[in-house]
Amino acid sequence: MNKEKREKFKIQKGSQKKEEESKFNEVNKIQLIQLIQRQELLIIQLNQLVKREETVIIRKHQVGQLIIHLLGL
Repeated sequence: MNKEKREKFKIQKGSQKKEEESKFNEVNKIQLIQLIQRQELLIIQLNQLVKREETVIIRKHQVGQLIIHLLGL
């Protein structure tokens, strides 16, 4: 009897441990997905900043060309 109870307890303990690991893995997957989404958002924001910088450079060039034109150079 005692041996059967111990075996049953070991099986329950093992399945409980597997369930806890499964929950832990699920939480890790969720956190990883959130990190990936955050990284994608940061990449989008960085691309927007690069486009703004390119626009500023283009405008500076246009202003420079306008000044040269107005000065008659």
